[in-house]
Formats: sequence, C-alpha cells, structure tokens
Amino acid sequence: MIKKEQKIAFVSDSHLRVSQYGYAYRGGDFLNALIDALNSAAALGIEIVLHGGDLIDQKQPPSDVIEQLLKIEAVLLKNNQRMYVISGNHEKAGVAWSVVLARAMKLYNPDIVPRMQCIDNTTIVLDSGLSIFGLASCSVEELKTHLQVTDLKADVLLWHGMVKEFCGFDAGGSVSISDFYNGPFDNVLLGDIHVHQFYDIPGRGVIGYPGSTELCASNEDPNKKFAILTFSPNAPVRVQSVPIKTRTAVPLVVQTEEELQAAISLLTDYTNKEDMILVFVKAHAQLENVYARLHAACKGKATLRVTMHTDSVISNSTAEVTQELPPLESFLSQCISGGFPQLNKVAVSLINNKGNVKDTLIAYVEQRKLELC
Repeated sequence: MIKKEQKIAFVSDSHLRVSQYGYAYRGGDFLNALIDALNSAAALGIEIVLHGGDLIDQKQPPSDVIEQLLKIEAVLLKNNQRMYVISGNHEKAGVAWSVVLARAMKLYNPDIVPRMQCIDNTTIVLDSGLSIFGLASCSVEELKTHLQVTDLKADVLLWHGMVKEFCGFDAGGSVSISDFYNGPFDNVLLGDIHVHQFYDIPGRGVIGYPGSTELCASNEDPNKKFAILTFSPNAPVRVQSVPIKTRTAVPLVVQTEEELQAAISLLTDYTNKEDMILVFVKAHAQLENVYARLHAACKGKATLRVTMHTDSVISNSTAEVTQELPPLESFLSQCISGGFPQLNKVAVSLINNKGNVKDTLIAYVEQRKLELC
C-alpha cells in the first residue's frame, strides 16, 4: 500500500532499431526520442521510470542496438533514474535483451549494476510503498488468469497488450476495460498500442497507454508524449502529458492538382528551415508524377513516403499501393545522382540487363507492387 506521494514517468514502445525505411539516421531518432523523455522526466525530479514494453524492435538485438541500450544506461545513471521494463511482443525471447545487456555491461565493468531492470512476472515495491506487477506480452487467456488470482495484489499492473477501447478498430481477442474492474490491480498501465490516452477505472485508479516515443507508422499521431503519474495516499491518480521532442513529421492528403501545388509550397517552406523531415502523403491516383514533384520540392531534405488511392474520399482503411519509385523518364538520372538509395538494386539490374530498359523497369515496378500488397 502506498505510504507517501510517488511520481513516476511512464513511457512505452520505443522500438529501438538500427534504421527505418532504409535510413540509418532514423535509428538515431528512436534513441534520441527516448533520451529526451528521460531527460524531461529528470528535469521534473522524477527518478522512477516505467516502460510498457517493446523497448527494442526485435528479439535478437544487433550490436548497434546493444550500444543504444548502453547509452540509455548512461543517461539513467547521469539522471539518477531507474527504469523498470517488461517484454513486449517485438522483443520477447527465450534469452531476454536484459540478459544480453547485462553481459555487455560486465565487459565494461564487472561491478556495474544495470539501471534498467526487466520485471516480467515480477512484483516490485518502491520506497513509497507503491507496488507494481510486471506482465510481459501474453495471450488474453493468460492475462485473465492473472486477473483471477486472489493472492496477487498490486497497486499497478504493467502489461503489454491490446485493450479494445483504445484500438480504434475491432481487435479480435483483445480485452475490455471492464475486465479489469474486479481484478487485483487498482491501476493498469499499458504498452503495445501507439496512442496516448488514459481513462478512469471507476472507484479504482487509471488505465491507459502513453503511446510510442517515436513515430513508427504514418497513421500515428506525430506529436509524441509520455505520461507523468502522481500516486498519493487516499487521492485520485493524477496524469500529466509531457511532449517528446522528435523529428518533424508532415502528414498530407492530396486529392487535386491545387492541393498538390499547396503541398509543394508547404514542403518547400519546411525544407528551407529544417533538414530531413518525414513526409507522409496520401494522393489520388489520377494525379501525375506526385512522388517526383514532391521529391523535387523537398530538395533531398526529407524522407518521403507516398501512397496512391483511387477513392474519392481518402481514409486510413482505403486500399493503397506504396509509390516509392520516380517516373520512368527521371529514373536513371535520379539513381545516378544518389537521390534514391533504395533504387540501388534496380540500378544494378539495369547495368547487367541485356534486354530493354523500359521492360526491365516495368517488371520491377510490378514486382514491388506484389511485395507491398
């Protein structure tokens, strides 16, 4: 039982990685976003951090990601913080990343004690008396088993999984907020869904997600936040949202030539002020040369993703085909200039191809469409 006020920072779904969309600089963005959240929490005097899982993006972290984890350890040490983490679905493995990290740290200093601690299926009690039970990503059936255990009691459940009220879609097999009403936990802190949202549990505490610390997909809110929760004896839990500094992301919907011209003007203004912004465009398929025209406006200072649609009204549920290739007539010149590093494979195939360049290119485009569907 909590004896005195306790403030914690709550983050999740950092998805540390080497690259995104084939760009190595994006790996640094994911690391920097988490570091910014930790530093912002430290500036507010917060020493305890909870992480809702998917700290890393894969089950077997490569050496570059281990280096990122070591940098996080250094930040936590500098800030006098401890971070308690659970395993998400992306990282859950037979040998946990925390074990790999501890081995790496021992190579630097045999006496070092990691600042990050994995609390899968473990209850911890903070000095304030606040108790936290960590539950790794698991099936709904396993979760409900834990909710029915009478001798398992904690102030907070930290779990990685989907609760349907937060999904925004029909998530078959997910649980509902009401499933937690009579469980042994007053508060439920969640990872997995990349939204920042909290609800009250009637007569208990709060349930919610802080969202991802960096933009993982184009349909996410680009304005990332983490949460600060204040637990006090005999008082409601207070939730404060704190923004995370991330790379500028610009989502655009372009259905007419006029809107395309406006988008070109907007991107020109952005790239005159910033380097390497993220641009996600949904464009109508009748518009011509969308990628090439927007790419020219960005002047090489953006990671540009364009999806083409045929519906008159564009929505997230619309079937789409990713257009990452420039028009045929500008293909060779842009490959040679290095503006499209993702086309190296095509450039090589063209150099070695004995047939018609146009036919080779069309075959590649068709293959890419199949791969992206």
